[in-house]
Amino acid sequence: MFPLLKKKNKRNTKIHFSDEQLKNFKELKRRLRNPPVLHLPDFSQPMHQRIDASKFAVGGALFQVVDGVERPIAYTSRKMKSAELNYSTQQQELLAIVDALAAFRIYCLDGLSIVETDHKSLEGLFTQKMTNRRLARWYDTLAEYQPMFSYLPGAKKGIADALSRRPDLQPDTKFFHDLSATSFDDTSFSLAISKVSGDSEFISRIKKSYKKERDVHAILAAIKKRKYDSKSKHEHQQHNKYRYYSEANGLLWYVSNTCR
Repeated sequence: MFPLLKKKNKRNTKIHFSDEQLKNFKELKRRLRNPPVLHLPDFSQPMHQRIDASKFAVGGALFQVVDGVERPIAYTSRKMKSAELNYSTQQQELLAIVDALAAFRIYCLDGLSIVETDHKSLEGLFTQKMTNRRLARWYDTLAEYQPMFSYLPGAKKGIADALSRRPDLQPDTKFFHDLSATSFDDTSFSLAISKVSGDSEFISRIKKSYKKERDVHAILAAIKKRKYDSKSKHEHQQHNKYRYYSEANGLLWYVSNTCR
């Protein structure tokens, strides 16, 4: 339908639209926003939701499968609030699901709703224990809809991925850009949330207490083994288990979900 745009649909290539290709692109956007592209829902059939969360926004698409073809019904996307930017990746994905269910409420409330997500851990959500009030509230919301969760690899999320990464929703703040540009490895962390200090006696007591803890010995041993290039299968497992720990000046440090 739009062969000129297909030429640009390749990985790792810069996009430079000619006047004719730009005209094609604008026409494609117009058709995606207007009937007959949007499908009238059939409430006797399952509703599918394809959901995604980026670092700054959530988005989702509601569609039904008709004769093997996905027919879009509605779209939603919004910018995350400042507090939501600090959620863990899994919680941001769950936020996107709860937000989309609210946006598509009239379509999903009384029928079968299938939520597609690239987080396998969310498939067993209703068998997990809620760990805080926010998750408990979300659990109550999900219980109202009773959705089924289906795993979909991130590379196949398509439109949901685009909705959660709209450039106009990206926060234009130095904090966000600094946070997005920060990368971590297993042994060094370049983002300092707070400075922890204490008197020498207190620090000394902490170090002495390590001698009585077997778990601490195992963690410190795993940290030392990171220096070796070749590892056995057992060493790889230990490295992965303790990857969020580091040692500095004789003290053991752990990076929380917020800082990952």
